[in-house]
Amino acid sequence: MSKTIHFLSTSRTALILLLALLTAQTAGAADLTITTIDGWKTFARNVASGTDYSGMTVALGADLDFTSTTFNGDYSVGFNLESGWGQDSKPFKGTFDGCGHTIKNA
Repeated sequence: MSKTIHFLSTSRTALILLLALLTAQTAGAADLTITTIDGWKTFARNVASGTDYSGMTVALGADLDFTSTTFNGDYSVGFNLESGWGQDSKPFKGTFDGCGHTIKNA
């Protein structure tokens, strides 16, 4: 019986370590991870200013809720600060990974 318990304990520890390693590798795969509304604003402004993030992965590292944020469209990716809506001459060209998180009340 003690060999069975030791085996299960060792297997469980190995599984936990493997999951931790896989999670670390997934999180580390992003070139930019956004975890705050301020982080999103910076990202959106960068895109609107011409940074296209081509060949890069941008990940959402937390749920973002814009409920208490004044939102005038200037934090939307693809919004051109000079020309406004519909003028996506400076689009986002990277890969966006939501990582299971949500953006709401935008």
